[in-house]
Amino acid sequence: MAIDVVNTKRAGRFKIDGVVLDPGANRLSDEDWQRLSGISYVQSLLAQGLLRTESVPEQEELDAPEHARSLKGLKESEVERLVKECTSLKQLRQWLDSDGRKTTRELIEARAAEIAPKEAPKVD
Repeated sequence: MAIDVVNTKRAGRFKIDGVVLDPGANRLSDEDWQRLSGISYVQSLLAQGLLRTESVPEQEELDAPEHARSLKGLKESEVERLVKECTSLKQLRQWLDSDGRKTTRELIEARAAEIAPKEAPKVD
């Protein structure tokens, strides 16, 4: 099992005990999460709602919520939030194939490279 730790933008990017948590979804091993979850600062962020967790099977890809199957028509800030929270390479590819906005495509490509650098789709 793995843990998805979603870091809200309010918490910002931080490194603790050798683990970097960027804004958005961060997939951690059980071992890393066990180490981090015992730290009082992390416990405080969880209590404040600045971090949230979700257990997921190791190979499961998380699809976007129904309302976010397409990024068309969404404001740039909402697109950025959805892309940064997405942990599904499949979903990112779907968005990349269906959205022609340059900034959105670059954001998707960057997020895909964070998730799986060797498999990330490229912007043409």
